[in-house]
Amino acid sequence: MSTVRIGLVLPDVMGTYGDGGNAVVLRQRLRLRGIPAEIVEITLADPVPDSLDLYTLGGAEDYAQRLATKHLLTHQGLQRAASRGAPVLAICAAIQVLGHWYETSAGERVEGVGMLDVTTSPQPARTIGEVVSTPVVDGLTQSLTGFENHRGGTVLGPDARPLGAVVKGAGNRDGDGFDGAVQGSVVATYLHGPCLARNPELADLLLSRVVGPLEPLVLAEVDQLRRERLAAPAGPDPIRPNRHYAAKVREEPCILSISAPPRRRNASFARHSTSACLSSATTRITSQPSRSTAGRRRRSFTYWRRSVRCWSPSYSNASLMARYPMSR
Repeated sequence: MSTVRIGLVLPDVMGTYGDGGNAVVLRQRLRLRGIPAEIVEITLADPVPDSLDLYTLGGAEDYAQRLATKHLLTHQGLQRAASRGAPVLAICAAIQVLGHWYETSAGERVEGVGMLDVTTSPQPARTIGEVVSTPVVDGLTQSLTGFENHRGGTVLGPDARPLGAVVKGAGNRDGDGFDGAVQGSVVATYLHGPCLARNPELADLLLSRVVGPLEPLVLAEVDQLRRERLAAPAGPDPIRPNRHYAAKVREEPCILSISAPPRRRNASFARHSTSACLSSATTRITSQPSRSTAGRRRRSFTYWRRSVRCWSPSYSNASLMARYPMSR
């Protein structure tokens, strides 16, 4: 039997949540059945080949999403492959990229690839948390499970149908009641996890379109993972994205040290530096003699600026959303 070639499309810009793991799951499930398989990574430096057996795409941030859209419109191998029936799995931002258009968080409309009859615009708030849905497409009988984290809300047109009816979580758009989109050979969903690690039946459905009917694999660890995630609460992570970014990524305390005369410590700096540190961090200010008031003020201003730059929640929100926006 010839080797099954799995295209991992643009992992350099569309792999925010480890969605490249879907290609690994597909390869492993084939190898466990004695079928040779390999992953072909397609980056921004490569044209997209139309000769692979199936393709996977993952989530991305706003700017990376634009790069991916431009690349797929320039190199249309994915569109040609899907038109001949090659399965395509699209996760999260990839749904938006493959649609007619999507709006950025700034309200700018970006033309999509046009493989899915869907459009996407920002929701009032991000939808974050566990999702469980009941599949509404042929070939799937088990509940679908995954983790969602997106601001964009997707609306399906008449040519696309949902992948599942949401039981827990939000799905395509909060209040819509459905997750994912299926059109032709494209299967799209907002489920991270990776999606196929949590949903082996969906993985085998995609593989069966390439190699024919497959006998189920009995893997105790996969069954245990599904039980745990299906029982998980639907609510979001109690630490909201960006708001407490520093507290989430750093566990060590914030320690600031400034030079100031014993009796003339800069009270303004102390106040600002204390408020600038997050509640989970610790601020320690020590006083040491200084030769001049001017020098003390310069040092105080420098430390204050650095403290706000590193720790202020408002600065973190503004800078992170502007430079490193979250996945849509």
